[in-house]
Amino acid sequence: MAVLFALAERYRDDPRIEVDKRPGEFWVYEHGQVMLASHHGDKAPPERLAMGLVSQHREAFGRSKFCHLFTGHLHSFSGKDIAGVRWEQLRAVTARDAYAASHSWVSQAELQAITYHRERGEIARARVAA
Repeated sequence: MAVLFALAERYRDDPRIEVDKRPGEFWVYEHGQVMLASHHGDKAPPERLAMGLVSQHREAFGRSKFCHLFTGHLHSFSGKDIAGVRWEQLRAVTARDAYAASHSWVSQAELQAITYHRERGEIARARVAA
C-alpha cells in the first residue's frame, strides 16, 4: 500500500497517469466492450474467482462483450472459459529462484503483450520467453 500511495503522489500532476487506489483484490479496467481484470490468484480456485469478479463488478461485466481475468501465483500457464470469463493463469516473468528450484517447479519464465480492440476484443498477442 505504501508503494501504491507513493506512486499516486509522484504522478499526481501527470494527466497521462492514473494510479488506481480503490481497495479490493481485483484490478478491473474497461476498454470499450472489453473488461480486463486481474487477481493474484492465491485466494480461491479460478471458478470462484471468476464468479467473484462477475458478482463484485456486475455493471462492468454487463457492459462488456469480452471479459478476461488474469492470475499468477502458481507461475505456470493454464486457462479456460468460465461462464463468460476467459481466465488465464500467467507464467512468472522472473527466472526461477532458490525456492522454486528446491520444489522442482520448472515453468519457463515468459512475458506477454496482448493487444485489445475496443469492439473486437483480443486482436494480437506476442510472447517472449525469458
